[in-house]
Amino acid sequence: MSGSIFKSRIFNAKEIEIEVAATCRWDGSNNLLGSRSFDDLVQEWGVLNKEFYKILPDCLKAKLIKSSSTPIPKSKVSCVIPYLDNHCYLNDALLGIASQTHKPDMVIIAIDNCTEIVYEKVKFILGMLGGIRKKKIIKFKGFNGPYKMLNQIYDEHVDDGLLWLHDSDDISHPNRLELQLGFMNTHRLDICSSFEISILNKMTRYIQYPLNATRSLLSEPGHCMLWPGSLIKKTLWDSLRGCSDKHKFGADTEFQLRACFISRMGNYPAFLYARRKRSNSLTGSKETGHGSWCREYLNSLYKADYYFRQMQKSKGLDIDLKPRFSSGSIL
Repeated sequence: MSGSIFKSRIFNAKEIEIEVAATCRWDGSNNLLGSRSFDDLVQEWGVLNKEFYKILPDCLKAKLIKSSSTPIPKSKVSCVIPYLDNHCYLNDALLGIASQTHKPDMVIIAIDNCTEIVYEKVKFILGMLGGIRKKKIIKFKGFNGPYKMLNQIYDEHVDDGLLWLHDSDDISHPNRLELQLGFMNTHRLDICSSFEISILNKMTRYIQYPLNATRSLLSEPGHCMLWPGSLIKKTLWDSLRGCSDKHKFGADTEFQLRACFISRMGNYPAFLYARRKRSNSLTGSKETGHGSWCREYLNSLYKADYYFRQMQKSKGLDIDLKPRFSSGSIL
């Protein structure tokens, strides 16, 4: 790997093997904490990242040292968590957010298909979240999916700054936001994500993404960035008019295949986000998950749009960056 962090030769998501100490056990069952305390989990997480750091080239280590010493920008950070009441892990997600060394300025929970019982439950859990100055709950009627809710919330409740994505059933490393902010500032990124710990039942996978996601996407339309682990500039979100939101799944890919034409996208080279894979989630179910016919069909449309933009770019034409699908207000 060369001296520049933006010359990584990885072009897509890649599963890697890491030898870790026996004390570092992600034992599955989709329960990241299990009988352990959050502090124990963080300690094990630290072992994993230290082992991975050992295999990084010295030039990349120097880049990370530089980004860690970069002053944190004073941009407002808004965290929005789309939530559907079909799992019991929201408290874990909020614990990870509350433990951040650099906390977001605002946390918004968007409740899909909200009932009063669900609202009161989420209100109670959110009330226990300490250290966050502003907390909101926004109720949505019916089943809408995450992208439609994100679009409306970012349009109506977030004016500027940075958007910090987070799924309601995952956990962030306590240093995630601080490290992403420094990395984004050092490398002048518009979107910054990280590597992923993926947990499904008893199986744990460590997913490495290309450091220069823009370069990778402009080479081929692959999967090169973890969406729920992303930090995004609001100016980019507005320029792209948000997500394609007619469908409840797959719009993260569509957003990134538009963003790569006008933005700098990069991944922090450490495992800062632990992601649960559930059979009743949009990414895990047989009907809408990876490999399903409907997701593959949508991806084929998104890739066709991507190649059309490449043609526009090659001919010096204005590139069409509108979302593939869009819908109206849903509150």
